[in-house]
Amino acid sequence: KSNSTALWAHKETNHLLLHESLFCYLTPSANSFFNKILSISNSQSHVAMNTRTSSGSEILNTRIEIKHSWIHIICLLLLLLISYSRSESQIITIDVHKANDLLRNGDYRYLDVRTVEEFEKGHTDFDDALNIPYMLDTSKGRVKNTNFMEQVLLLCSKDDHLVVGCQSGIRSAYATTILLDAGLKHVYNMGGGYLAWVEKGLPVANKTPKVEL
Repeated sequence: KSNSTALWAHKETNHLLLHESLFCYLTPSANSFFNKILSISNSQSHVAMNTRTSSGSEILNTRIEIKHSWIHIICLLLLLLISYSRSESQIITIDVHKANDLLRNGDYRYLDVRTVEEFEKGHTDFDDALNIPYMLDTSKGRVKNTNFMEQVLLLCSKDDHLVVGCQSGIRSAYATTILLDAGLKHVYNMGGGYLAWVEKGLPVANKTPKVEL
């Protein structure tokens, strides 16, 4: 009994860690629904464990139940990501050459959503580039910057033209969605991020960011 309880507790902890990590990339509405699914799955696993009467089969049945809950969570999460990517504001992704052209010849400004540490190691060569992290490095790993939108609006207006970039194009896509949902109309996501920028041989700078938040 104690062994099966420890197993369930270990699996439940892994569920919570998965949820905490994925939360950073889910929209608020998707996260709310996913949180309910996670709670139901954990409850089902716990009930299934407690209702087994045979000590010999209890652990095996618990493992099967938890395995099934993992599969359900992953499938539901994939469906949520597909569903909400269609329902939320549609982002426009441009390649690094198009981004470079807009930033140098248009009225667009570069918003780098990587961490300050990443920015300082190297970034696109624009004097007016902004560095506002979408995620922050902490002792527990990376977590979502809950003040991201507030920090953006302190430095930008909703009429500003922005090209959003990160290291590889993932964080910037989520950040772009948040910006569009907040009412900014002229926002592009830079596909491939800084890695693609460097790969294509476009100008880079290694210096302390002009703006740190």
